[in-house]
Amino acid sequence: MYDFRFTINTFISPAGRVAVTRALIVLTVLAISACGVKQVTVKDSFPTPVLTQHPQHVGLYLDDNFRNYNHNEKLPGGGKWNIDLGKANVALFQQVLTGMFRQVSLVQAVQSNSGLDAIIKPEIEEYQFSTPDQNQTDYFEAWFKYRIYFYDAQGKKLGDWPLTAYGRSEAQFLNAEDSLRVATRVAMRDAATAMVLEFDQHPAVRAFLYGPESEPAVVTQGDSLDAN
Repeated sequence: MYDFRFTINTFISPAGRVAVTRALIVLTVLAISACGVKQVTVKDSFPTPVLTQHPQHVGLYLDDNFRNYNHNEKLPGGGKWNIDLGKANVALFQQVLTGMFRQVSLVQAVQSNSGLDAIIKPEIEEYQFSTPDQNQTDYFEAWFKYRIYFYDAQGKKLGDWPLTAYGRSEAQFLNAEDSLRVATRVAMRDAATAMVLEFDQHPAVRAFLYGPESEPAVVTQGDSLDAN
């Protein structure tokens, strides 16, 4: 009997086998995506970072748009996607700020709040993603654009700043939803790290935390974000 395996191994180079595998992944993702709406719900649990906490008591205001944020998109030839991002982002900001400050309390509005030192209000300005057939790689990618508003205890705006984050995940055979879910969580972990490292770089925040003419605090070697 003729051994076809010998023919395949002989005439397809290692580089060619990689190309064939990549093509199969892309075709699989296309086939799966074309079947109905892809539902992606991002896991809503994040570790609290281990940090030297700021001594302030801050309020966290999460409006309905933030809590219920959903991304719906129809890709040309790639089907419809529905990505539930609200609950995961609520958990992310609650956990990260709890690690950063002595006390964090949820508030119902940006207004005068006795007992608080400041109020923080995050917004999701934009979420984007791409699939392997779009970016011509083996990866799903996700991007967030946040804007974080900072108010004093009387509700007066002190400042706002943009925060961008990126994540990617290698395509999993026959499971496009899980691949995008992982990429999105990686992007959110990237946002958490940026918050910890860049929060007090904003002049208004730095002045509030440390007083006028102060220098930003440095994250010490003993401070860390739990990697799990």
